[in-house]
Amino acid sequence: MTGHFDDELRRTFAEHGDKSLESWQFTPAMQQRVLQRVRTEAESVDAGRPSRRRALPRQLIWVAVAAAAFAIAIRIGQFDGFGGARKSPSTASAPEYSATKMAAPAVPAAPAQQNVATQAPAPTGATTDSSVVQPSAKPAPVAPPVAATPAVAASAARNRGAFELMPPAVAAASAAPRMMLTPAAAQVDLAAAPAVSEVRVLSQAGVRALDAQSAQRWEQPLAGLSEQSRLAVSPDGHSAVSAGPQVYVLSPAGELERTLNLTGNAAGVAWSEDGRLAVVLETGIAVYRADALQYAVRGIAGAEVRFGSDGALAVLGSAGPVRTLALYDYYGTRLMQVEPAGAAHALAFSPDGNVVMAGARAYNRHGRMIWQAVLEPDGVSPLVGTPMMLLWNGRTAQAVNADDGTEVWRAQWNGKDGLRAAEVAPTGGYVAITAPVENGGALWVLDGTGRQLLSEGLPAVPSHLAFAGNRLLFLMNQALQTREISP
Repeated sequence: MTGHFDDELRRTFAEHGDKSLESWQFTPAMQQRVLQRVRTEAESVDAGRPSRRRALPRQLIWVAVAAAAFAIAIRIGQFDGFGGARKSPSTASAPEYSATKMAAPAVPAAPAQQNVATQAPAPTGATTDSSVVQPSAKPAPVAPPVAATPAVAASAARNRGAFELMPPAVAAASAAPRMMLTPAAAQVDLAAAPAVSEVRVLSQAGVRALDAQSAQRWEQPLAGLSEQSRLAVSPDGHSAVSAGPQVYVLSPAGELERTLNLTGNAAGVAWSEDGRLAVVLETGIAVYRADALQYAVRGIAGAEVRFGSDGALAVLGSAGPVRTLALYDYYGTRLMQVEPAGAAHALAFSPDGNVVMAGARAYNRHGRMIWQAVLEPDGVSPLVGTPMMLLWNGRTAQAVNADDGTEVWRAQWNGKDGLRAAEVAPTGGYVAITAPVENGGALWVLDGTGRQLLSEGLPAVPSHLAFAGNRLLFLMNQALQTREISP
């Protein structure tokens, strides 16, 4: 070996003996020079030519050359294509989080601090079977493909870091304007109808439709409603209301179109984009197309359901002692089934429909877990129009990229009591968050990038929230209030 090469080798082991070559990358030019060095030294040994010192075995020649290249890379970085700069974890693509406090108007200092078959109503000629699709007599149309997610604005894609939600000053009850009193019947649920720019309010007396200025458009009295009744609005403006063993379906104009009579009590309802209706029963799910039962999933208790944009149905519930996540295609064929860790109950599709999130775990449509969130969410929602999802629990509201779970922004709450709810606008542009504070409640509205648009103290914590255009409507103390959101 040459004297210069020997000197480099000595300096390498003396100065960098504790380093590892595993994380180093060598350019093609470097590899070529290393191989040329090995050939030169090997030919010298094989030919028996004299050397300044005893010839080294070939294995040691490889080590020596790599070590010398290691030392040269440290000294010169990249030079004439021979640089070998190391990839440091500190320079990886993961964003850096700089904790900042979010400003709020009039903010005081923060205070210290079972396998039973579902009896679904089957029409003549239709049957039900455990976890298996039973097509109706009339074939369903082919579902459209999953829509691609629109590109998110650059400001939404950048990491905004962590910030703290500060408790706003609570206004006295008498100083709370913009309140619209409602009938004496207790308010039960609230849902947005973006297709017709309305919000539907469910009480124990019936359903009312309000426009974005809170003016009433129509009202439909219904019988048999209770605190357990639930409301869902379809993309085209139809309303579905669960009422014990019945489900009412109302037209966009509020007329009663049909009533589904069940053999068990309905615990929830959900619409697909093509107008099919999923009814959650005590031990299963029934999916209807108009009046006809399309298919039923049996043996699932305490279920949460969500439709994907292509008509696929995600079901999260308990099959006996096991909590399972299953995905069914448009016709009800089961595509996958997994067992999420823990008692997962939060469920959502990603904006593009390719990821299903159950609790803290995100799965692809083949049932493979692709990432896991740090926090265990109480709720999860897609931020429509972006590639992000919103996760929240009692202390944190977090926006993450749906494909890999990387954080985009995170809002922390350090109040005595945890966050109560987080509602995402149907367009994905706004996020409303509520929490109890001393002598009342707190309301924040953020945009899709985590920028705060509204911070307000309230006499009580809102029980339900819904967006209608750029207005937020919420129920508080059995009354409806509205706030206009300025971007």
